[in-house]
Amino acid sequence: MPDQGVGYFFSINTSSAGGGLDEINKLLFDYVTGGIASPPRPQRTPPSDDIEEWVGFYEPTALRALPRFAELLVEGVSMYVRGGKLFRRPMIAGAQEMIPIGAHLFRTEKEPAASAVFTVGDVGERVMVTAFTPLIPVPIYFEKTPAFWPITRFILIILAILTIATSVLFAFIWIPRKLLGGMKGVGHLSVRMLPLLAGLAFVPFMFVLVTASAAPYELARPDLKTITIYVASVAFAILSVLATAFAIRSFRFQMHRAVRIHSMFVSFACLGLTWYMAYWGLIGLRTWAPW
Repeated sequence: MPDQGVGYFFSINTSSAGGGLDEINKLLFDYVTGGIASPPRPQRTPPSDDIEEWVGFYEPTALRALPRFAELLVEGVSMYVRGGKLFRRPMIAGAQEMIPIGAHLFRTEKEPAASAVFTVGDVGERVMVTAFTPLIPVPIYFEKTPAFWPITRFILIILAILTIATSVLFAFIWIPRKLLGGMKGVGHLSVRMLPLLAGLAFVPFMFVLVTASAAPYELARPDLKTITIYVASVAFAILSVLATAFAIRSFRFQMHRAVRIHSMFVSFACLGLTWYMAYWGLIGLRTWAPW
């Protein structure tokens, strides 16, 4: 804080949540700022006349290499005006009022300073740079874009994941029945089994990839995590294709119509996710190899 003549820096050699980073930071901050009065929050100013120009959907464009498929999917932000006030609504969070405190500068009710700024890019695009404190204190760069495809893509991915989850729930019914002899004479179990196996392969792939993305340096060598990502992604793609092929072939079989329709939906959901993952280079991803 230059005006107060104080400041501090510290580093820690772990990114673990239990490494004490937040605790150390709080102790240092409290010590350095002891006796210093908190600065007043910037007061609300009248909204600028061009506030409607910033209304719309904003998509992050400065994405990290590995988790960009997820960041692009869930980090979109809608800006809208209601009652003369500007609001920010992230894809997976509630709306917040953005209080104007200067020319194109905004903060939320709980923030002590501006956390969002609007401007125009080199080719005339509308740009927003904002942080979501305290969850994401680092500013993120957004550009205004038509909302149809980002929102449609988000809905399709969520529906695909929920559809795949139904195959696992369905398995809790038919597998015990099969083991207990309650499905005698029921054939073509591959139509049920392949979508289930594809869904089960998707779970460890996404879990390990998303958790490991928080510490990218852990992906730099072949080990249990990185090999799981590679094997599970390839298995998911192969099983998704096979499940779709068997679901289409099932029209030649004598089987329950509801089972056929359900397998078709799950298979197409798996195939759609396979396409999305392949687009981002996640199928057969070897994180330890040069990209």
